[in-house]
Amino acid sequence: KIASHSPLSGGQALLGTAIRNGVELAVEQLKQPLIDAGFTVEFVPFDDQATPDVGVSNAQNIVNDPAILALVGHLNSGVAIPSSEVYNRADLAMVSPANTNVKVTDRGYPTVNRVCGRDDAQGAAGAQYALETLNAKTVYVVHDKTAYGEGVATFFRDAMLAGGAEVLGFEGTTETSNFDAIITPIESANPDLIYFGGIYNQAAVFFKQARDKGVESQFMGPDGMDGSDLTKIAGEAVVGLLYTSAAGPA
Repeated sequence: KIASHSPLSGGQALLGTAIRNGVELAVEQLKQPLIDAGFTVEFVPFDDQATPDVGVSNAQNIVNDPAILALVGHLNSGVAIPSSEVYNRADLAMVSPANTNVKVTDRGYPTVNRVCGRDDAQGAAGAQYALETLNAKTVYVVHDKTAYGEGVATFFRDAMLAGGAEVLGFEGTTETSNFDAIITPIESANPDLIYFGGIYNQAAVFFKQARDKGVESQFMGPDGMDGSDLTKIAGEAVVGLLYTSAAGPA
């Protein structure tokens, strides 16, 4: 058995289902040599609901199944880090397609691997573009308080500061529906750029409300913005939004 582990329900299911489908397709395309060697190959998906507790609980069930030899996951670094502790204790191989927090691999676990870039690279790349291409002098940084969102936002902020920009704010929030308390000081600060470290389903609401209140700053974010539902939620408000990607041609 080869497992996938990602959010298949809830607000981030769009990206989690894409991971699941990718793993299923890969297993289908790559299983023949294993079948020729006498194995029966099965794909088994798990839903972590983008929640650490659910991820850890599922991880325990995964390592308790001796037929599961490897897994591909997760979407969220905040889920991957505690879940991978379980995999590592059981010597189960994990390959992450999406987890960018540096701690995922900086722990040096031999079982934990990833095929995407890290937040220290992604945050710095976003800042380099903001400084050199957008010529941004002032920035306001918002993040979702997760290992992923705060991590990439921190590297972005630090690179902006190192490049001579002024960071007018650095604020975390778990709000999902009413961002008035954050938007009001941003309106007053009037930054050249607003950077949101987080996932599209929360960021889209924030960006839409900011535009609706007359904020004209350039919007930017990390690869968590890369979901088609971003535009379904925010519409015209995110036309022109820029985001980095943690995977692509070298």
